[in-house]
Amino acid sequence: MLRLNSGNGMFQLHCTRDVITETMYSLRRKNPMFKGRQTGEVQKRIENSLDEIVPDFDPSIPFAGLDENDRHVHAAAIAGGTDILLTLDKGFLNLEDQDSLPYEIFHPDDFLILVDDSSPALVGKVTELQRRYWADKKHHGGLEAALVKAACPQFADRVKGHLRVQSGEKS
Repeated sequence: MLRLNSGNGMFQLHCTRDVITETMYSLRRKNPMFKGRQTGEVQKRIENSLDEIVPDFDPSIPFAGLDENDRHVHAAAIAGGTDILLTLDKGFLNLEDQDSLPYEIFHPDDFLILVDDSSPALVGKVTELQRRYWADKKHHGGLEAALVKAACPQFADRVKGHLRVQSGEKS
């Protein structure tokens, strides 16, 4: 939603069919009772949020990572001209000699903090939209809990601050 509401092209989102397939596989494993329509909707939302699905890449290029299953992500990042690779993958986050890569590796929490530092008004706007959405989902723990569950506790704290401001609470 940050990307869709930035209007100024603060950043772009690129992905590959392979990564989307891995995501859908993981979603299915965690939710075996989801109907086909539900997983289809998730996949459609993912694809609609992207600026590009990188169509092709060469996995034979040199890769310093220890996990061969990460090779396709590195190759796609190179092929797509990626500036920042967002990942929770410890293989990438702990990769030695990251400075030699043509892209930076960011944990999503760190990236979202950077976005909030750069455009707090944008994060505030999206927080308000998300507040309305999550208001009906109290049984899920709310927006902050969802961000913590998504491994973004620092950003959850930032969002909590935006929620306080929006409610009129003084800091």
